[in-house]
Amino acid sequence: MPRCRMAAGTASGEKRDCNKLGEECVMGELVKISRVLERGDGNQLFFECPGCKILHGINVGLGSGPRWGWNGDAEKPTFTPSIKTHYPYGNGKEIICHSYVTDGVIQFLGDCTHELAGKSVPMIDIDSQVDS
Repeated sequence: MPRCRMAAGTASGEKRDCNKLGEECVMGELVKISRVLERGDGNQLFFECPGCKILHGINVGLGSGPRWGWNGDAEKPTFTPSIKTHYPYGNGKEIICHSYVTDGVIQFLGDCTHELAGKSVPMIDIDSQVDS
């Protein structure tokens, strides 16, 4: 099953047939700024979630909409507050991922619906293959 290379809400741009739901993903250009982070349009940062097996994106810095704090470290980032994503996964199911990212470690909270709920793991390389 292919992994999605974007998170919902990214700017329009290049289309890739990469959504694990079989839908088409729309994304702007992403620029890799470290082994674990990519920067998108505006002040968007993306990291690979080893639990969801897709990129999660957040907005940092100035701008409209929700914003997260970032320590400025591209190798061992810290984001505040927690990051919570949810998206449909067919047949009425919903995937929930809720985590803290601190010094390059993702702490998955108990309300996650994937197998890493309640665990802490180091951030993975953006281009890593994540086994299902």
